[in-house]
Amino acid sequence: MPTLQHRLVRAFVELADTLVEDFDVTDLLHTLVERLMQSFEIAAVGLLLADDEGKLTVVTASGEEARIISLLQLQRQNGPSFEAFTTGRYVVSNDLAASRVKWPDVVDEALSYGYSAVHAVPMKVRDVVVGAINLFETAPHKLTPADVPVIRGMAEIATIAILQARAMNEALEAADQLRVALRTRVIIEQAKGMISQSHGISMEKSFSLLRTYARGRRLRLNEVANQIVDGRLHVSDLEGLLD
Repeated sequence: MPTLQHRLVRAFVELADTLVEDFDVTDLLHTLVERLMQSFEIAAVGLLLADDEGKLTVVTASGEEARIISLLQLQRQNGPSFEAFTTGRYVVSNDLAASRVKWPDVVDEALSYGYSAVHAVPMKVRDVVVGAINLFETAPHKLTPADVPVIRGMAEIATIAILQARAMNEALEAADQLRVALRTRVIIEQAKGMISQSHGISMEKSFSLLRTYARGRRLRLNEVANQIVDGRLHVSDLEGLLD
């Protein structure tokens, strides 16, 4: 049987293997849950991730029981993973029954499934928290103090990957917006040139005419410019707006 060290090495290698170009974040998180369960023999794992607006959602769980407990925490805005996410701290209860005052409904639900202890790990890099992981145990103290840094490390790998994916998406979106802006600018310049040549007015006056026409008809400036350039709107139609 593989030792814990061998299982951990395999877990880190498998997580790293998912971080290829165009990697699937969902697949990465499923792999993280599987590796945590197998490496530490955890009874159940639930993973919550925040969207772009900071709202938590259940992304993956090892089974229906973990999913239900995770959803309950979101509904109650209360529970170990909710606390780990909002505080950014590692949360542990080796006696769930004793935590009933703090997390009443969540603890009752967990106890009904036979779980007696829980560890909640924030998915965090520096001060940025993107989610939290619940690790449920059927026996207290199954996870040792030596396990905690390893679990944190696995969560951090996934967190860095998520942040990189989000940064890449934002960069691509910004690049797309820049390309659209540049393309729009070229079309507007073409439309201004056509108006200037047709009416014998300056480029500045042509732009003012273009804006006046667009505003008067509640159209976007680039829409009117496109219509002029592709011939759907003739420059002579703007004559009535000349001083």
